[in-house]
Amino acid sequence: MVAGYSFSTDGDVSGNHGETDYWIVKLDSTGDVIWQDCLGGSDYDDAYGLTPLPDGRYLIAGDSLSNDGDVSGNHGWEDFWVVMVTPLHTIESSSDEWSLVHPYGNQSYIEYSDANYLTQAKPGAILDDVIVNGTSQGPLLNYTFSSIEKNHTISTNGSPIPGQVHVMFNFTPESGNCPLPVQFYDLSVGNPTSWYWQFGDGETSNEQNPNHEYKIPGLYTISLREDNGHTTGYAVCTDCIHAI
Repeated sequence: MVAGYSFSTDGDVSGNHGETDYWIVKLDSTGDVIWQDCLGGSDYDDAYGLTPLPDGRYLIAGDSLSNDGDVSGNHGWEDFWVVMVTPLHTIESSSDEWSLVHPYGNQSYIEYSDANYLTQAKPGAILDDVIVNGTSQGPLLNYTFSSIEKNHTISTNGSPIPGQVHVMFNFTPESGNCPLPVQFYDLSVGNPTSWYWQFGDGETSNEQNPNHEYKIPGLYTISLREDNGHTTGYAVCTDCIHAI
């Protein structure tokens, strides 16, 4: 991490507030910019020193003529200005329909901290792979990012246990005027051989891909239960059809 000051608003520099700003830059081992930030106001703000703290934050000191933007409390003309910076890095996590990762989504972590991620298959599925920064790690049950210095990604892939019914369905349209005909589609895996649809209006069907007509306005919840002779599965979609 280095600190100085900059007039620039292009190239490696972005976010200048006017005149010079403190320019804080994190570099990798080859000197490339990992991240940068401009701190200051509309006047001259020049950083001259940077001190790392044990908790991963940094104290940056210099002088400032500004009294706006990031700067407040100026006593007149040029003040000493001390700023504490907390470098943050992001870990983006994602999973497919057969697996789970926790924490999920974008999480921010203080530089040089550690972050542990739990990975697993969903019920009735197998965890096939954990992928970190685009590289396969195998079916790990957890992964730890140690001493975080940059952004990372982690994702999980799974697959259904062979022979296990996993119920999935779709339908079209989702809404319309009564009488509203809706076509339902079974998208399940596990080779189901029997189907039991409930359309939310008291009507049912044992067809694989039934068509049903809604005659009364309202919101309708759809459910589907399936069996393949060895396992069963169930799925529900709450208030997913709107008959007007």
